[in-house]
Amino acid sequence: MNIYYVKDEQDIDKMAQDERCFIICNQEHFKVIKEQFNLFRAEEHRHGDQFDLIHFKRYVDHDVLSFSFFEWLNQGFQFEKVQLYISKQYVIFICNQNKALCESVMETIQTDQDTQPNGMPTLIFIYYKILDHILSNMFLSLEIFEKHMANIENGLLTKGTIHLFDDIVKVKNLSFEVKRHLRLLTYIGDDMVSDDNNLIAEANIKYFKNISTKMNRLYEFGTSLHTKSEHLMDTYNATVSGETNDFINKLTIVTVFATPITILSGIYGMNFVNMPELRFKYGYFILLALVIISGIGIFRYLKKSNML
Repeated sequence: MNIYYVKDEQDIDKMAQDERCFIICNQEHFKVIKEQFNLFRAEEHRHGDQFDLIHFKRYVDHDVLSFSFFEWLNQGFQFEKVQLYISKQYVIFICNQNKALCESVMETIQTDQDTQPNGMPTLIFIYYKILDHILSNMFLSLEIFEKHMANIENGLLTKGTIHLFDDIVKVKNLSFEVKRHLRLLTYIGDDMVSDDNNLIAEANIKYFKNISTKMNRLYEFGTSLHTKSEHLMDTYNATVSGETNDFINKLTIVTVFATPITILSGIYGMNFVNMPELRFKYGYFILLALVIISGIGIFRYLKKSNML
């Protein structure tokens, strides 16, 4: 069995027909490969490539998986559609943009060959390892995303709501997108295990049941993170409400202190002719004393009431 990582059309020329092989390529190179080697029957050509759909399709002698891979990069998720073609003669992994994913898949296949279970065909082992590797990376990305959410929550609790609203909205949207893609992935897992084309021996189907379980666990994880993002928005709203109440309380306290001054200044700001206090020698000082005494009295009352 040969392994090909197709980076240009010269790599395609090195491939021989009617050989068992594992191929990594992008969508454009795949179109050349399937035409040149007539890999698929007319049945699939009628359906088209359907590269942008998330689905599991079963044809006469091969299965096709199309789903979204995502990883956490630069404070956000990068989504990439990938496809897997599997038959008894070949496994083809198609990925358009994520070269790092292609290289890591190739490295995993080459590194883990010694772990291949006895009796499992090499192509089926490659099929299994690709799915296991991709799902493990997605688990890791969700764990990083969870830590990112925890940091935002800690910021809410320690630093308040300044500049965090946009981050929370972004997290909520990302978690919804992840949940949507993972829900569709669980349907693929169920179809894969049914194996109507008998590509996987009964003794090896248990490994793919583990893959299906892993897909379900991923969806549960994604659902949990989406729920946490909604709670994060609730926490934000509660924090905003608390900050607003705290500001209103402070404003109320200022108003309480200012009220006696306002009353006294209002009284002695009246333009009545007969106001004896205005001619009293010590009237100004008495007024200041009243303001200070009332301020001290209000302060002691608020302090005693634990309002300060």
